[in-house]
Amino acid sequence: MFKRFINSLKNSRTARYALIAIIILMVLLCIPAAAIGIPFWVVIILMLAVGFPIIIAIGGVGAAIGIAETAVENRDSYEALEGNNPALAEIEKERGKLQLTTIIYCVAALIVGLVCMFAIHPVMLMIVLALAVLGYIFILYPKIRAFDGRFADGVVKGEVERHFENAKYDAKDGFAQEEVKAVSSIGYDSCATFDLIEADRGRTHFRSCVVRLDIEMYDSDEDTISYATRFFGELYSLQLQRSVGKTVFVNDKKFKSTLKEMTVASIDRLSDKFEVFSDDPEGARSLLTGALSDEILRFADTMKVPFSIVFHEDKLYLFVSFNGETNPFKVIISRDLNTMDLRDRLSAYLDGMSEIVAGLESIAYMIV
Repeated sequence: MFKRFINSLKNSRTARYALIAIIILMVLLCIPAAAIGIPFWVVIILMLAVGFPIIIAIGGVGAAIGIAETAVENRDSYEALEGNNPALAEIEKERGKLQLTTIIYCVAALIVGLVCMFAIHPVMLMIVLALAVLGYIFILYPKIRAFDGRFADGVVKGEVERHFENAKYDAKDGFAQEEVKAVSSIGYDSCATFDLIEADRGRTHFRSCVVRLDIEMYDSDEDTISYATRFFGELYSLQLQRSVGKTVFVNDKKFKSTLKEMTVASIDRLSDKFEVFSDDPEGARSLLTGALSDEILRFADTMKVPFSIVFHEDKLYLFVSFNGETNPFKVIISRDLNTMDLRDRLSAYLDGMSEIVAGLESIAYMIV
């Protein structure tokens, strides 16, 4: 939740304009100061100590300009869609309102907090920001989640059905916890799955979902538990023509696996790029023939992010990391991405999914 909040600010024109306004102010003050021999760092300290209200005011002006320009762009994108696609236009209208509400809320909370800090007491900044966070959690975030559902029904579902045959999409569903645990080479304490797709690509039926695997982090000093994400990405599943016996993990060396107890199976063709784990090393070597290994290597040449291939019972699985990117099935409350941009981004991702399924199909059909 907070990662999406930070991304919204980071990608916001409002934040950039506020920062640019403050930088311009600093430069305008530093030039004459330098001319009379006052060091740059002295100017910065004086500004922070004496002129902070001015910084707040200038930053607020920059933010206001950014908000106004964002509002204009939102109106233009809505009007562009209104005549051609009324349903999508309504989604864009709702997205624009939600985006502006979020930006204004964040800017107002920060300015009020800073003003209270200087006018009343420094601790007021923390109090105001704490109240702002609570307001975000209980007021804004539920609205963002509700819009995610509207976006899923109005945009994501249609795009999935356009890209694949016999497609079903469920934003709230995913693979069973037991299934993920059986094929994950990453240890975790918490697992969440969502954005389930079941579809056909040509002759191949596949399933996929978004997976997030977290571990607990205990702070003995604070006596608190927090969570850190170990994996966030897509999990694919295809049916094999036969069972493969013991589970075999073929992990890209950049894939952050936590397997320690399993035996490493030495496969010469794969050793440069992969680590192979299995409780049955001989079975793994028997499965990973030269032809199958070559097919895996060809597949690897098309991949740009860390991944893990898993042969489990009569299924082929693939873990693919988002590699720091956001979930393409969800909305980003950012001025840089209107509804059409989000749809195009999702469409490009689904094109990539189709190519991945094609590669997995080639691997799966090698096992007879």
